[in-house]
Amino acid sequence: ELRKYDPAMLEKPRWLVLNKADLLPPEDREKLAKAIVKRLRWKAPWFVVSAATGEGTRDICLRAMALLDELRLAPAGDA
Repeated sequence: ELRKYDPAMLEKPRWLVLNKADLLPPEDREKLAKAIVKRLRWKAPWFVVSAATGEGTRDICLRAMALLDELRLAPAGDA
């Protein structure tokens, strides 16, 4: 879908965010998330969050801020 819309978007950083963690038993979350990541052959950062409870959202916000700082400081053409 990104390729159809704008192929240049495929070159931008992408993260996988698995929401609704609050609906899974805590002991199953990581195992299920890892299975999804493996099946998708996902190599970029991934996160398990719950928008309802806020679980995991602080980590993704901190990582997003760090990425934005990194991109801002990168010489033109490197990002």
